[in-house]
This record gives sequence, structure tokens and C-alpha cells, in this order.
Amino acid sequence: MTATPWTHIGANEFRLVNMLLVELHAKQLKLNQVHSILNGTAPVYLNTAFKLKTSQHNINTRSSTMSLQIPQVKPIWENTFNYTGTIFI
Repeated sequence: MTATPWTHIGANEFRLVNMLLVELHAKQLKLNQVHSILNGTAPVYLNTAFKLKTSQHNINTRSSTMSLQIPQVKPIWENTFNYTGTIFI
């Protein structure tokens, strides 16, 4: 079967060429950016958007060394990088 401009490209076709689906690729890029922010290799203006839980309080729990504080946002802002970057971690 030959490909036409109207040929459907689905999950099976992405698997055949060893590529991630668009949604998963976007999530991977976002997680890579958050990793850069946490390790200090991202631009300074991005570092101000994320706050570690340890900088907010002195309580030392097992998982709070690299945990991010989830910002309080209105529902309209739930798709922003600041909010979704902390939710994925």
C-alpha cells in the first residue's frame, strides 16, 4: 500500500519507525527541561519558576530533597509549563 497525503499515521506507524507519540515526546521534552532546571544548567529566568520544597520549610522528609512545590493556580493556568512541570515529577 502506498502512502498518500491522506494516509492515517497512528501509534503503529510511530512504533515501526521507533518514534514516540507526539504527546509522549512533548512530555519527554518537558521533563528534560525540568531536569536541567533542577541541575542548574537551564537559563536563570526558568530557575525562578520552580521552587524546591526544602526552600519553603525545614522539615526533612525522605522525598523532599528534590521535590518541587506545586504552585496554586486557577484552572485556566493548569496547562502552563510551571504547573505541568511540577506535576510530572
